Amino acid sequence: MKILAVNSARSIWLVSTLRLNPRGRSLVPAVVGLAERYKFSKLPPANSLATQPLDLKFEGGVFVASDETPLAVSLSILDDGMIAETRASTDESDKFLEDALSWASTEYGLPDYSELGIQRLYASELTVQLDLSANLFSQKFSGYTDRLRGGVSNNPRIPMELTALHFGPDPSLTKRVAPFKVERLANVPFDRKEYYSVAPVPTSEHIELLQAMEHFDSVKRD
Repeated sequence: MKILAVNSARSIWLVSTLRLNPRGRSLVPAVVGLAERYKFSKLPPANSLATQPLDLKFEGGVFVASDETPLAVSLSILDDGMIAETRASTDESDKFLEDALSWASTEYGLPDYSELGIQRLYASELTVQLDLSANLFSQKFSGYTDRLRGGVSNNPRIPMELTALHFGPDPSLTKRVAPFKVERLANVPFDRKEYYSVAPVPTSEHIELLQAMEHFDSVKRD
């Protein structure tokens, strides 16, 4: 497997903004300080702090990664949490939120984020090169795909292959239904083996899932 691009790496921290600011401090100085600290080029409107529901968007910021690389970052602050997005990894998006909230706690007396019971969700999007075999599921399925490689009645002799896989949780067990999808890039020849994939997990786990899929047919199965 080869990673061609990290399309997006979003860390979603679910926590009520009432808990982030339990004593109703004015957040205007914090918003100004946040913009200066991370050099955001696009800020929310001046009156947005008084707007309900809360929806603050900071775009075009810079955050220094673990390896000292400056990363582009964006931040959304909503009534029920925050979303940080980079194109490096969800680990770096997490580190940005940790840095921002630690700074806000020190500078403006807001609560320590580690004491707020924050629930973390993720959305990882990758463009990858994958070598997926027709034996991915079974020999029987491989036989079926052999038939489609000969084309169908309205496209004779034009081979057809599997173009997308979608996995998702049982909607009766969770209200947050986020799929794991792998699909061929549109308008890209099959022989380039290029795919877009999105998964509701950290970037590192997303990569592991794709690597396991690529090597699944080489694993001995009963």
